[in-house]
Amino acid sequence: MNPSGRVLFTLLVLLNYFGGNILASDVLSLNSDDRVAESSKRAVTWLLNRRNSQLHWGRLVNSQTLLALSRSGVFNSSLPEFQLAIKQVDIDFLLDRLRHGELELYSDRLIPLAVSLTSLCRSPTHYYDYDLLDGLLDYRRKTSNFTFAAEMLAVCGGDGVIRRVHMRRLVWLLNPKMWTGPSISFDTMSMVLMATGCVAEHYGHPYLLPFADTIAEILISKQERDGSFGNNNVISTAMAIEALQIRGLSVKVDPTVRAAINWLISNQMEDGSFDSDLMATSEALLALSPKGGRSYIHMSQCPGEVTTPRNPMLNHVPIQILIWIGEQPSLKRQTFHLQVPVNSTVYNALLLAQADGLLRFETREYSFGHYLLSINNTSEVADVSNVQQGWVIFILPSADHGKPEAKYQMKKSVSSYQISSGDCILFWYRNINRD
Repeated sequence: MNPSGRVLFTLLVLLNYFGGNILASDVLSLNSDDRVAESSKRAVTWLLNRRNSQLHWGRLVNSQTLLALSRSGVFNSSLPEFQLAIKQVDIDFLLDRLRHGELELYSDRLIPLAVSLTSLCRSPTHYYDYDLLDGLLDYRRKTSNFTFAAEMLAVCGGDGVIRRVHMRRLVWLLNPKMWTGPSISFDTMSMVLMATGCVAEHYGHPYLLPFADTIAEILISKQERDGSFGNNNVISTAMAIEALQIRGLSVKVDPTVRAAINWLISNQMEDGSFDSDLMATSEALLALSPKGGRSYIHMSQCPGEVTTPRNPMLNHVPIQILIWIGEQPSLKRQTFHLQVPVNSTVYNALLLAQADGLLRFETREYSFGHYLLSINNTSEVADVSNVQQGWVIFILPSADHGKPEAKYQMKKSVSSYQISSGDCILFWYRNINRD
C-alpha cells in the first residue's frame, strides 16, 4: 500500500471509531478546594463547551487547546471527552497529509503539536511515520527569537537533536543587553527562560542557569503593581508564571508568581474563560497547571519510559571533508571531521558544516540537482586563456590519499550523492579542463 493509501486507511479507521456523537459529560473532579484548582476546573469546562459541531476547536488551535487540557489536574486520557480531543488532532494531521502530500513545515503548527504529543507521552519523532522535531530548528530558515525559543523548547521536551549552532543562539539570547529598552517582548523573554530551563536540566548545561537568573530578575522587575505582565495581558502574565517556575533558578520568585496567579484568577470571567478567548484561556490553564507548564514537559517523565543518557551521534555517520586550492595544494589545505545523519547527501553535509561555521558555500539548482559554485568565496572563474577553474569533487578512500585519479571523481550532483560512513570528501579547486 502506498503512503497515501496508508494515511487514508488510518484516517478511515479513526473516523469510523470516533464518528459517533458523544455528548459532553461531567468528567471533572477536584482534588482540592483551593482557588487554583477551582479556576482550572472552570477553564476546562469552558474549553470543552467551546467545541464546535464536529467536537473540536478548529484545526489552528486544536493542538494548543489539547496541550492545556493535558496539563490540567482533571485530565484523563481514557475518558471519551479527552479521547475525542486527541483523535481529532490525529485526524487533522492526517487530513493535512492527504491535502498537501509531504508535511508542510510550519512552525506555528508543528510546535504545539509536538509539545502536545510529548505531554501525552506519544513520541513526536514517530508520529504516523514522521519526525515532527526534524522540521524544527532548521538553520536554513530565518525565525524570530520567540519562534526559535519555542522550537528549542519543543525539541528539548521531545528529546530531539540540539546542535551547537542552536546553543550559540540560545546563549546569545541570555545576554541581559537583549532585554533593555521599552520595546522588549515579555512573551519572548518568558519563552527563552523556559527553553533554557529545559536545556539546562535535560541536556547537561547547568552553566546556563546563572544567566537565566539574570533574565528572571529582569522579568520580575517588569511586573505591574497589580501582579500582571504586559499591561494587564492574560497571555503574557500566564507565560511569565510558567517561565519563573523553571527548575534551578536561584532568585526569589515566589512573591512574583503568587501575585501573578492572584491577578490571573481575579480576571477570570464568570463563564470560566479568560478574555472569552481560546488561546488566552489555554495559556492561563497551562500557567495554573499542578503538573507545571511547558518547561516541565519531557519524554523522561512518561510512565514506563526508560531514561538513558542521550548520545547525539546515534543514527549519525562520521565523514571527513577536505578542501584543496590550486594545482599544487600542499599549502592551501583544510581538513575537518563531521558527523552527519544516516542517508545524508553531500549537499546536506555542506549545510551542516556551514551551520557549524566550518565553511561557507554557494550552489545553483538545476534539473539534475545542485551545482557547487563557491566555497569560502572561492568561485568558479574563466581566465584570459579561457581555461575554466572550478570545484571538482572526489570521494577518497582515506584522508591521506595523494592526488586522486579520475575514478574517484564524484559523477553525481552534490544533492544526489548519498554519503557512506567513513567517506573522505575532497573539494578541489583547480583547472576543470585539464587532461
